[in-house]
Amino acid sequence: FFREGDAANIKVVVNNSSEREMNGTVKFEIMDEEGKKTLAKEFSLDAESKPFKVAANSSTTVGFNIKVPVGIFGTSIKVT
Repeated sequence: FFREGDAANIKVVVNNSSEREMNGTVKFEIMDEEGKKTLAKEFSLDAESKPFKVAANSSTTVGFNIKVPVGIFGTSIKVT
């Protein structure tokens, strides 16, 4: 959980269990609790998506910076 005013770097781990290098994009969404409205701007999300490259049979991390605003209580986060 986070409190109003907290800043965080949320790390997403991308695992590659294949025999080939993998490239792609991680999408990070912060939505209201109904999942209808994006809150990316309110949370000062540094980027809604970031590229990654991970070697065969390896893993890598992708970080997303946020700052929790005042007055928002229910959220949902989706990573794809």
